[in-house]
Amino acid sequence: GGRTLDVSKSRPKAGGASTAPPGTSLHVTGLPFKATEESIKAVFADCGSIEQVRIIKGEDGKPKGFCYVQFSDEASATRGLAKTGTMMEGRAIKVALPNPKG
Repeated sequence: GGRTLDVSKSRPKAGGASTAPPGTSLHVTGLPFKATEESIKAVFADCGSIEQVRIIKGEDGKPKGFCYVQFSDEASATRGLAKTGTMMEGRAIKVALPNPKG
């Protein structure tokens, strides 16, 4: 029993309002294609409370090698930035703040 997801194109919200405070989301690249939500959470578990891990997939449903990790607070996300260079299945991941849209 999986969950049903309602996916729609995101539109910039007036005033930049978002459900998450700014600075709580991290962009993680260089992921092994076999990385799972659980394996990614394991890397960042000691940084703080993780709200969500979104592994980005292509049209074919295969992972593209990057994800977004949403933390519950900025302090946790800041600690997450220090995970750049962590090895996952022989690949060094890179962690950065996502580029602001605009």
